Amino acid sequence: MAIDRVRLQREGAVAAHVEQGYQAYRSGAYALAERHYRAQLASEPANRDALLGLAAIALKQGRPEQARERYRRLLAANPADGAVEVALLSLAGDGETELREGRLKALLETTAGAEAAAALGQLMADQQRWQEARSYYALASRAAPRQADLAYDLAVSLDALGERRQAALGYAAALALPAQGRSFDPAAARARQLALEALP
Repeated sequence: MAIDRVRLQREGAVAAHVEQGYQAYRSGAYALAERHYRAQLASEPANRDALLGLAAIALKQGRPEQARERYRRLLAANPADGAVEVALLSLAGDGETELREGRLKALLETTAGAEAAAALGQLMADQQRWQEARSYYALASRAAPRQADLAYDLAVSLDALGERRQAALGYAAALALPAQGRSFDPAAARARQLALEALP
């Protein structure tokens, strides 16, 4: 799972720099997005959405330790922020798999539904536990039906399980969702869909 899938939790009026940063991020203009988020933090140092945005950019640019630092800062300010804890757990090392799984399952039962389900799906997929991955990806996709990456992840898990027809439909569904913020290769997804549809 792409960790930057922690969505901006917008409540009430969104600061102009946060909104502009988010739009720039979704279009792939990460340097511009970072400038907007930093401008917001200059006037509001604890702005959650700006810090989440900077963490997402750090991940996109291969700087996971910077993302961890942002998530830790947010979690220190609000230990009950389940979505941030999910993001931080998703960056934990492979040696902490059982701990991550247990904590993510606990978060799934409380506040961080879609994020925790997607993280659990990825954790299961990384271990080739495809039945469980499919269940968690399906749960995440139902909770956030407009997220193309979640639909794609579900299709991949179906494909791994040999459920060809459902996987082809899943790839098509992922491709039909809005492209902004999508992290999978649409050409590869379309090619896989067509290959599955061509099978007897």
